[in-house]
Amino acid sequence: MNNAISKALQQRWNDRVAWIKSATFSAAENAQTKQLRLAKAQKDYAYFVQTYFPHLAKKPSAFFHIKAANYLAKNTETRALFEWARGHAKSSHLSLMI
Repeated sequence: MNNAISKALQQRWNDRVAWIKSATFSAAENAQTKQLRLAKAQKDYAYFVQTYFPHLAKKPSAFFHIKAANYLAKNTETRALFEWARGHAKSSHLSLMI
């Protein structure tokens, strides 16, 4: 890969990381608040999505997003097929967030 392209890709990655960090948490968050946030995110998929992926999930998670996430969390050795209508965030939820 060309060095200029490599540098440009690295800069895009750094910019994306900075954007995600700026969109989610305060640097002043204390350890106790962080632990509470993490514990809640591990139990509540809708909260997890809202907290960690506000840049992807512009609308609240639907019941079927939550149901799929809970199913996949409980059935780690499964094969599944989810049929959701076009525009219902299949790729975002199933490929990125879950």
